[in-house]
Amino acid sequence: VGPERGIGITGLLGGLVSSTGVTLGFTERSNRETSLAKPFALAIMIAWTVMFARVLVEVGVLNLDLLRMVWLPIAAAGVVGLLYCVYLHLSQRTTEKDTQEFSNPFDLVSAIKFGLLYAVILVLARAAQLYFGNTGVYISSLLSGLADVDAITISLAQLSDAGTVPMTVAAQSIVIATIANTIAKGTVVIVGGAAVLKRALIPGMILVLVTAVIVTLIFISWPSAENV
Repeated sequence: VGPERGIGITGLLGGLVSSTGVTLGFTERSNRETSLAKPFALAIMIAWTVMFARVLVEVGVLNLDLLRMVWLPIAAAGVVGLLYCVYLHLSQRTTEKDTQEFSNPFDLVSAIKFGLLYAVILVLARAAQLYFGNTGVYISSLLSGLADVDAITISLAQLSDAGTVPMTVAAQSIVIATIANTIAKGTVVIVGGAAVLKRALIPGMILVLVTAVIVTLIFISWPSAENV
């Protein structure tokens, strides 16, 4: 379907599996194919936006009460990301044709790695909560979010449903994980991306992060100091 549409579709479908993978792949390619830097930026932002939707689906399937607390900041960040995708789509003008190379992202190795990561994070999140209280949950969410947002999201949804982790703490921690994941992906772009890619993506990243933080602070109450 051509480079612009093909790259955008890849960002959409890739975001269902791993927005980090999309970010790494297209950031590296932006240095070799600078004429496609803006379509790459659009694909990356689409993948980031899909990540927010993916988090809401995961929480909704496992814990509806938690979804009622966490949906607003996650959805707000996703809407801002979507609007920025529209801006990037309207601003890009690419005429050069390019051949796309695809591989199957749904492989057994990736599934096994995620399963192991999920198990480890589940144990670490519970251990951190036992030994360090709510602060431990926040720290584990921040650290795990740097690598993967799905495992910590599923873990917290289950732990809060079981009453092991307070619902408010779980909601805040999921937002922290998504923010950490977005910062990590943005760092990949800043460190390894072409200049055009950086200029296109950094404003969108800042808007998404600011939205998530502000809405979280306004609509999700933080525990008192003695409960942290």
